[in-house]
Amino acid sequence: MSDYQTHPSPYRPTVKSADERKLCRLTGLLERSLADLRGELASMVEATCELAWDGMDHTPVPGTAAIETGSVIADRVLLIREIEAEIGRPAEHPEPQWLDDLLDGKWGLT
Repeated sequence: MSDYQTHPSPYRPTVKSADERKLCRLTGLLERSLADLRGELASMVEATCELAWDGMDHTPVPGTAAIETGSVIADRVLLIREIEAEIGRPAEHPEPQWLDDLLDGKWGLT
């Protein structure tokens, strides 16, 4: 036997096991779902809260959400938090900072 170790060829893709491929597909699905859920949550909050102009953009006013939509939005927040706990929060995303603050519990809807 030779002590020579073979290295993966840069010209040949590494073959992944079925479990690794499944995990990659599920992670990709969660990432796409998270992006959609975050966008929907931002729209829901903007539609139900009073908005204030901060000099650059409209931001929701904490505590002004309609009571009827508060529980629906709270459920969405919990779902997003659970997904982010599994796969992390995207470093780059199109949503405003106030959405991250809401998800981090820095302000409330009602």
